Amino acid sequence: MYRVLISAYACEPGKGSEPGVGWNWVRQIARFTDGVWVITRANNRPVIEETLKEKPLPNVRWVYFDLPRWARFWKRGQRGVHLYYYLWQIGIYFLARRLHQTVKFDLIHHVTFVNYWMPSFLALLPVPFIWGPVGGGESAPKSFYRTFSLRGKIYEYVRSLTRWLGEHDPFMRSTARRAMLALATTEETAQRLKRLEAARIEVMSQVALSSEEIQNLATVPVRTGNPFRLLNLGNLLHWKGFHLGLMAFARFVREFPQGEYWIIGDGPERRNLERLTRELGVA
Repeated sequence: MYRVLISAYACEPGKGSEPGVGWNWVRQIARFTDGVWVITRANNRPVIEETLKEKPLPNVRWVYFDLPRWARFWKRGQRGVHLYYYLWQIGIYFLARRLHQTVKFDLIHHVTFVNYWMPSFLALLPVPFIWGPVGGGESAPKSFYRTFSLRGKIYEYVRSLTRWLGEHDPFMRSTARRAMLALATTEETAQRLKRLEAARIEVMSQVALSSEEIQNLATVPVRTGNPFRLLNLGNLLHWKGFHLGLMAFARFVREFPQGEYWIIGDGPERRNLERLTRELGVA
């Protein structure tokens, strides 16, 4: 039996973004081997076990781990999440090392978080290691900065500093060098992994839609006639470009006044987007 250990900090069924990536990668890897162990956060356990009652994964063994309560209370929302994640990675190294002594893993695969600038300490174990897909190497064009809110501009500068610090973390560089295969979500991230001396790099999207989800999307009826509706869903973050969509729609609706632009979501940019719709006259 080929034994694979997966690290998936974010891993939840029925969700998108990082949790959906973690869950669907586990499901797909489990199709190709009878021995899969997954280390994920303990707070993911209820939703995972509830889903497994209806859709079991009999060849997957789940290992739940979280830091002590005193280290978790201040991690609410995005506050402190990256520090917590870094410490969590250290914690699962010792857990995985104990597991390896009895299981003897053939492969370790880091799946989530999908970022290249924080290490996976599992790369230090004497087991072939796959890293990714990891991303985060992309930067917004400088010409876009003038369209960002003050919060967005500060975020971009802090993000650039954080990536620079991450790239100079010896453990992060060790992760890149020890990976037998580093999967990058984009060419930009691949170039950064190359500078970090990753031996073998391939570009692969992190998107992990299941075949069931794709089939469900295919059943959505195609609407014809007016009004012409555009739909945008997601967290309202500056780097997702909702404001650019609004600016483009404002030009579109001048020629096609029956058009509608629906935005579904919430987030820190909500007030800025609401103000922009009024300024553009599309509220």
